[in-house]
Amino acid sequence: MARAGHYRFRGRRATGARSFFAREAGPTRTLAVTQSALPVTHHGSADFTLSPILRGAHDLHTAWIHLAPGGVIGRHEASSEQLLLITSGDAEVSGADGQPKRRSPGEAALFLAGELHETRSAQGMDAVVIEGAGLVAALR
Repeated sequence: MARAGHYRFRGRRATGARSFFAREAGPTRTLAVTQSALPVTHHGSADFTLSPILRGAHDLHTAWIHLAPGGVIGRHEASSEQLLLITSGDAEVSGADGQPKRRSPGEAALFLAGELHETRSAQGMDAVVIEGAGLVAALR
């Protein structure tokens, strides 16, 4: 079984790009996810960009996030259940207890709705975030 850390989204970070899909012949389309990266500075966040991927039914959202080396997603309350899946780099995540736990590619952190949490990365990190009500039940 392949680990999630072996998958990489390809593309370069750029600003101002609106089209999410590259135009290609055939049935397969390439998602230019990182071209829609938005800088985030809320809650004391730094060196953090977020690229929305999907906004689905039942408030299910998916995003690609990038932390540059030394970056931080500041401590904030989860608006809904949230899964952070590390795809490259390293991360230290802390939940309600405030105790940092190291996460590596292929590992994930799960935060419950209303839980205070924070993510930091000394070397830089890419991850996929999935959030929405009922996420915990769907994981079982």
